[in-house]
Amino acid sequence: MPTPLTPDEEHRFVHAMAAHVAEKLANGESFRVSVYPHVAHLFSEVTSQAATRLGRPVTGYSNGREFFITLPPNEELEATPR
Repeated sequence: MPTPLTPDEEHRFVHAMAAHVAEKLANGESFRVSVYPHVAHLFSEVTSQAATRLGRPVTGYSNGREFFITLPPNEELEATPR
């Protein structure tokens, strides 16, 4: 098992990865990464920060092996009350 990240390393990872994911999403791409269950929470935080950066909802989910981050379909956004 890899060495756990320190709280400072986790913070820097989430900040840098959120910028990367937000850029991919803004370019119409999605993001997928293989993850161990003990680090999936970091990608949940990345999803939240990417949404804040983009100013719109971002969806993040895991199937137990991979973590996916994507924008919801436009139809779903239009159906959401504001």
